[in-house]
Amino acid sequence: MKRYLITLLFIGVISNATYLKAQEEEIVYNPFTQTAQFLNYPTDARGAAMGNIGVASSADANSQFWNPAKYAFIESKIGGLVSYTDWTRPGVNDVSLFNTAVYYKLSDNQSLSTSFRRFSLGKIEITDAGGMVMGNVKPRENAIDLSYSRKLSKYLSGAVTLRYIASDMNHFIKEENLEADAYAGDIALFYTHPINNSEEDNGYKLKRNWSLGFNLTNLGTKIDYPTAKNFLPANLRLGGGAYLSIDTENAFALNLDINKNLTPSYPSWDGDEEKYYTQLEEYYDMSSIKGVLKSFNKDQMQEIIYSGGVEYNYKERLFLRSGYSLQKEGVQGSLFSFGGGLKLHVFNVDVSYQVSKWNTNPLNRTLCVALSLNIDRL
Repeated sequence: MKRYLITLLFIGVISNATYLKAQEEEIVYNPFTQTAQFLNYPTDARGAAMGNIGVASSADANSQFWNPAKYAFIESKIGGLVSYTDWTRPGVNDVSLFNTAVYYKLSDNQSLSTSFRRFSLGKIEITDAGGMVMGNVKPRENAIDLSYSRKLSKYLSGAVTLRYIASDMNHFIKEENLEADAYAGDIALFYTHPINNSEEDNGYKLKRNWSLGFNLTNLGTKIDYPTAKNFLPANLRLGGGAYLSIDTENAFALNLDINKNLTPSYPSWDGDEEKYYTQLEEYYDMSSIKGVLKSFNKDQMQEIIYSGGVEYNYKERLFLRSGYSLQKEGVQGSLFSFGGGLKLHVFNVDVSYQVSKWNTNPLNRTLCVALSLNIDRL
């Protein structure tokens, strides 16, 4: 039983990407216990800079992460993005998230898109309760997905996504193979509509529209390790936004996202050992669908995350962004973010930085750099 619990604890902590040991600081980690938590980490600098929003923002190369239904409205026929996120807090070394995404419009009404993500925690030294070194590990997790999006009407589109997730805990226990995988799917909707009273400036009709977005992600199997079946980080994201041109050179984008975790709470210790082990067994035996339903209990409704952001652009060439993600300290802790971008003829370069006063937030002090490519202009 002791070895079983140690293994569960390791998987829960490591796979949350929050087993972050700061110099001369206490080890802190996110209280969520899903495996593959990286699936909900932002993979582009634009959305990250605006407070981790994107379900209803305008379509871009990284719509695959936020809402692939937006690809049905993207103007270019083919494009892609490469991004790299680095954890910069003191004492955290080699923790990173790599992402690449590509989309292709089959016609004016439908698109195909795909992405690959690799999350690495670098080299981690594992010790037992007495402080003895048990060895070093290099945990990593990967995900690859494929989406199909289609316009359902003039202003509405939908998308479905299939995803494969592979988790490698790097043989923490030598007798056990701690490699596992899982399958998941997403359902997304996007609605955008022009603002009818758009003004004209010297004969040029100003671009103004509003939009709504919905994305239900990571619904699928559990990751089946030899000692436990862990929940994927199922998630519900809703949002709205507006793009408002002030004149022919200046414009603002305003967005608000609401985010709800769809996995059940991990059992808490109240001093009753028998009760705790019983609840722990029930937790790991719970089906994914039942877990989603239990996530809507009164306590977990407090885990809702509210995110808002603003983007200013000059001639759609120079971009300045900022945002805020409001979260309870007991959940993760709020985040402030900022960044910018530069749009060239073929390339877009974007940068973001996120910071929180709470170390419990796994995205605290993350720097993201993204390079997107509009292949149509080559």
